[in-house]
Amino acid sequence: MKRYITPNDPTVKLAVQDILNSSWRWAYNDFNALRQWVSTHVNYASDEKVHSVTEYWQLPSETLELRSGDCEDFAILLCTLLRANGVPADQVYVAVGKDQKGQYHGYLVERYYTGIWRAIEPEEDVWTALMVGEFLGGYEEAYCFNDVDYIEGKPALPPGVYALMVDYSFWPITRGAPVTLEGYLNAADKVTASVGWLKDDKIIYDWVFTAYDPQGTAVLTWSGKEKQRTFSFTAPVSGTYKVGVVKKDYLARGVEIQIYPPAAWRVVPVTR
Repeated sequence: MKRYITPNDPTVKLAVQDILNSSWRWAYNDFNALRQWVSTHVNYASDEKVHSVTEYWQLPSETLELRSGDCEDFAILLCTLLRANGVPADQVYVAVGKDQKGQYHGYLVERYYTGIWRAIEPEEDVWTALMVGEFLGGYEEAYCFNDVDYIEGKPALPPGVYALMVDYSFWPITRGAPVTLEGYLNAADKVTASVGWLKDDKIIYDWVFTAYDPQGTAVLTWSGKEKQRTFSFTAPVSGTYKVGVVKKDYLARGVEIQIYPPAAWRVVPVTR
């Protein structure tokens, strides 16, 4: 499978150069420009129609020449273009997912441009994805690959590291957009949590970090505009603790939380 990702192919390198030097790409960052080109210049066509077989994976150079392909051909091409443009191998993969009906689908997973692992439908153009989201509901990654790695399942962050997207904020109508983790601590356990915001954009409004004991009492709270901050506290009693941040800036933004000890923390679903 790794042989299908060919970032050193001269045809691929020339395609990246042509796409990123196009006059229309001023409205897009590199990722969105490459994605938009793939979605609009490659037409969907089944393997039966093009190759007269039930399954055929095209090399990126074949897809560039044919300007057609099926789901994995779109994903292989976009992954290859991104790798040729310098995206590290541990930041982008072709994913093959399986839904509850046993149907397989090829798509892309990447975290280089947002810091958050996200699934991308390469057949979908940028503006549709922004307006209505990715058309990828129900697929669970069976395996992921690029020219360097093959992974069973999906890429995982190290224990105790959580990279999360904090939703749009409607502050001051609401208190802001939260993300919360909870986990069991024993009395006298010392917790260290490092919070880092993943976009380069300036933070406009103070964000808030709070840690709550099992009774819901705040044992630590802080607010400010720093892009990265480390917090620590000692658990006064045994029980389930919650730690989290609340973002007041309006647009969605990624955050990475590193927390020690790493055991048994889980993301608490947001309720609205």
